[in-house]
Amino acid sequence: MAGAVFGIVLVVSLITGTIAYFMKEFSSDENIATAATFDIDVVNSAGETIGDGEFDLGDDLYPGMERKEVYTFDVQRNNTVLPVEYQVDLLLTGDLFPEDGGSPVVLTMEREIDGEWIEVDHSTTFKPESDVESYRIFVEWPHSDNDIDFQGLTGNVALEVIAKQVEEEPLYTGEIRWRSSSFEWSHHDTSNQEIEFYYDENELRVIKVYISDDENFKEKVGDFSITEMEPGVYHVVSENDAYTLRPNMWRVNEDTIDTSVEGYVKFNKRDNVGDLDRHILIESQELYEWFTE
Repeated sequence: MAGAVFGIVLVVSLITGTIAYFMKEFSSDENIATAATFDIDVVNSAGETIGDGEFDLGDDLYPGMERKEVYTFDVQRNNTVLPVEYQVDLLLTGDLFPEDGGSPVVLTMEREIDGEWIEVDHSTTFKPESDVESYRIFVEWPHSDNDIDFQGLTGNVALEVIAKQVEEEPLYTGEIRWRSSSFEWSHHDTSNQEIEFYYDENELRVIKVYISDDENFKEKVGDFSITEMEPGVYHVVSENDAYTLRPNMWRVNEDTIDTSVEGYVKFNKRDNVGDLDRHILIESQELYEWFTE
């Protein structure tokens, strides 16, 4: 029996999302605004941007064939720092792939996750876990009762990769322990508060915590920040705590930051009058990894 013929069309779409993400307004003339880079590529095993018709099974596709890897490709994040999500889809058309799903030809796609190849849905949408996401496509034709009905038929497979800018989801802490003095009345605890951290234009660390749903902590401490003012020297400032109000900012040195417990970062304050237990403890796996990377 003659095999079926099927080729592939490769389609890459890059969608930058709403233009509002890139809007900037200035009140003075002759200023230059540079939009963030959206630089994503999809490449084949040779490292070249994918194109149409890169594999054609021809007579290699036949009833009873074993599962065969027919294509590999990578989605590369390149210089893109914006939060993105990918949708990777296999679109099957032609007589070989009727709309009722009755084709005996089976295509599967796998994605490499933590060093293991995991089968994924053809229309999976996900946020990338690394700068390079690797995929491979398999085809097989198990014996079925209607094999003869597909003799000599042709079909196309469109590989569609859509990269889209998305709004970044906020991060939340676990436990927060605030110890600003040796007195019990200045000890406060909370949890599940929004946190952000980043490097500023001088490549110094900035951490900000926003208190939203704990009225006692908000009244006694409020929002607070831990800012690296010079390499290895941090200042702690809060909205309401008397011991961390400007200009009485805490000073925390890099060698007093404790990351000995997985998922926790502890900022210890050294006191001139003795080694009092003054510290801020933040539970956040993301913050911990940022400090220990």
